[in-house]
Amino acid sequence: MPRLARCERDAAKWYQVLIRWKNGDETWEPLGNVKEDVPDLLKAFQKGQRRRRMLHRSQE
Repeated sequence: MPRLARCERDAAKWYQVLIRWKNGDETWEPLGNVKEDVPDLLKAFQKGQRRRRMLHRSQE
């Protein structure tokens, strides 16, 4: 499964979000489908944030 690159919401499709995958594909997904993946996406995001903070601290 490709990794999520970006997610945005369109006012006309308030119940769907546009998922832009790292492989370049774009798909409109129902919000309910995305909510199932939120815990995994959040964990991956937080892991990346921790890594960035550690790199930033080591450069100081």
